Amino acid sequence: MKSIAIAVLMFVTTAVSAQRERVKGSRNVKDVSEVLRPFTDIKVTDGLEVTLIADSQPSYELEMDDNLIELISFDVRDSVLLVSARKDIRSAKRLNITVRFVTLNSVSLDAKSKVKAQSVLKSDFFRGSFLDDSQFEGEIKAKQATITANSNSKIEMDYMGDDLTMNVTDNAFAKADINTKKITLSASGRSDLELKGNAQTVSLDLNDNAECKAETFNTDVININATGSSTTIVTADQEIIVDLDEKAELHVYGEPKLMIERFTGTSKILKKE
Repeated sequence: MKSIAIAVLMFVTTAVSAQRERVKGSRNVKDVSEVLRPFTDIKVTDGLEVTLIADSQPSYELEMDDNLIELISFDVRDSVLLVSARKDIRSAKRLNITVRFVTLNSVSLDAKSKVKAQSVLKSDFFRGSFLDDSQFEGEIKAKQATITANSNSKIEMDYMGDDLTMNVTDNAFAKADINTKKITLSASGRSDLELKGNAQTVSLDLNDNAECKAETFNTDVININATGSSTTIVTADQEIIVDLDEKAELHVYGEPKLMIERFTGTSKILKKE
C-alpha cells in the first residue's frame, strides 16, 4: 500500500511540475524590435497571435506588457522561425507580435495560435499546416500550394496559382477565394468549406458529415467522390463525374453533363436553379 501511495505521489508531482507557469501582464506596455536571422518558414505555437508583413529584412516587433517581452521566443533553425512562449500567458493589456519576412514558403500553426498575413505570401511552392484550433487569414500566390487543417481550425484565404491541394478534417472550417487551374480537395469529419472563384478542373473527396458549399465557384469539370452523410454544392459549365455512396447529397447548379460512375445507398443528386 505504501509503495502505491508513493507511486501516486510521484505521478502527481510530475504532472504538476510539467504544467507551465502561468503569468499575467504588468499592464505597463513597451515596444521593442530586433533583426532576425534569415528564415523561409515560420511556425507559431502556444496560442500566440502573429501579424506577418513583407519587408526587405527579417525582424520582429513586440508591443506588449513589459514583463512578458522576455517570455516570447524567436528561434531560427534550418531556415525555420519558431515563435513560442516560455510560460503560459493568461492575460495582458497588449500582446501584439509582428514578424517581418522576406520570403515565406510555409506557415505552420498549432495550439490555438493565430496568424494574419497583411502582405501577400509569394512562393513557387507554399505549404500551410493549421492544426489544433488555430486560425489563419491571408492571401497566397504560388504555383503550387498544399493546405492542411484539422481540429476546429479556421482558414480564410485567397489563393492564386496553378495547383492547389487542400485536406480539411475534424470540424475545421475553410473559406477561400480561389483562382487556379486545378484544385484537389478532401474533407472529412464535420469539416465545412465555402469556396468561390474559378478553376478549370476540380477533384472533391468528401466523407462523414463534411460539407462543401461551392455554388459561386465557377468550374469547367468536377470529379466528385462523396460518401457518408456529406453534402456537396457545386456549379459546373461542362461536366461533373459523380461517385456517390451511403447518404451523400450532391446539389448541382448550371447545366453540366453528368457522368455517373456510382450511385448507391440512399445518396441523392438534386438539380438547383
